[in-house]
Amino acid sequence: DASLELWARGTGRIETNCCDALLDLDPSWPDQFDLVVGNPPFLGQLSQDTTRAASRRARLRAKYDEVASGYVDEAGLFLHLALSRSSSSGVVALILPESLLAARDSKPLREACERSATLNALWVDEGQSFEAAVDVVAPIFVRSSPLAADISVVVGDRPSARMPRPQAASWSALLASARGVPRLDLDGSIGVVADKATATAGFRQHFYGIATAVRDSSSGPPDGSGKPEDIMQLVTSGAIDPLRPGWGLDRVKFAGTTWRSPELHLSQIEDESVRLWFTSRRQPKLLLATQTRVLEVVVDETGSMAPSVPVIAVEPFEVDDLWLLAAVFSSPAASAWMAARAAGTGLSQSAIRVRASELSQIPLPIDETSWQRGARAAEAAQQASQVDDGAAYAEAMGGLARSMSAAYGGVDDAVNRWWWDGLRMPPTFAARHTEGSI
Repeated sequence: DASLELWARGTGRIETNCCDALLDLDPSWPDQFDLVVGNPPFLGQLSQDTTRAASRRARLRAKYDEVASGYVDEAGLFLHLALSRSSSSGVVALILPESLLAARDSKPLREACERSATLNALWVDEGQSFEAAVDVVAPIFVRSSPLAADISVVVGDRPSARMPRPQAASWSALLASARGVPRLDLDGSIGVVADKATATAGFRQHFYGIATAVRDSSSGPPDGSGKPEDIMQLVTSGAIDPLRPGWGLDRVKFAGTTWRSPELHLSQIEDESVRLWFTSRRQPKLLLATQTRVLEVVVDETGSMAPSVPVIAVEPFEVDDLWLLAAVFSSPAASAWMAARAAGTGLSQSAIRVRASELSQIPLPIDETSWQRGARAAEAAQQASQVDDGAAYAEAMGGLARSMSAAYGGVDDAVNRWWWDGLRMPPTFAARHTEGSI
């Protein structure tokens, strides 16, 4: 109380209340606060220590309806509560985990907040300033503020910048812009990836269900009589570089073991539904890594690769579209588009956490001729990577960027430079090209 008295400079009467504010706030407390500031507890639902019990989950859902659904972090519910108890001209500013800006299960929360107040500004932490190892932000809402076309964004202690107001479905575009992702408009496209392919990823059962069916290629099949059609190359995210399949080249980890060339023996998968899921992946496809700065994809023309969770498999309706789709996913435009929608959801500030559903909505290019050139460049890049030709690979990737930028109607050079800076060149390649290669 003494600290609060000093903070208020003796101008206000200090009252404190210790309770579970979300469910048991003293009804005598006012519901017309002019200012609410704070740092609510972060209670993410993917951590065993903070997972809600069934009884608490039911009580929160009964009180907050869909805002408390799914895996929403309870810190976001404090924002909802603060807005509901603020005056007509009240201001609310809370320190929150940045994942609330884009997480799928937080969408009802974001929509509810924008129905009751205006997001006027956003503060973005530059590097985990608080004790918890969590990246944080502080959205600032004003109840009576008119809806301006842009929002003030402050990164760390830098001067503020004005950024376009995002849709309520996601505030991650603000975070992406604050972290240097160039703005991009692809509204003039001729469709989306879902028009040409399906995208799918396995779940927990597809990870744990194959642990006993994986062998290194050097050890041979478990019974000494494995047939080629029974064996698939198990590809983890660590074995995917941009248009460079790393299976057999790079050591990877799976199920707590380090492998050089892990193979999945389909007949050894005990769970029939899991075995069927992997068998269904035995077709030409693309595999995309997750938790990368830019999208990283490889093409599996023979259907011999098995996607290890959380790798995403994209299976085209027409096999002739394999390399066209590879060019789309490998383009600077697709990475910038995805980063604007996924900022804040990755394991690090720069990582894109790719979901199959979002991947399916990437817009397709409008210039077919340039798109075809990009597809040929993508194929050339993967071929060069297979023979460890770093110079040819870098040249092909630069050509891909130029062609696909034209295919999308002329992408700003800032997008290309951002993509090139985030491109993870295969580690064995000695060639390093500057942004001028684009």
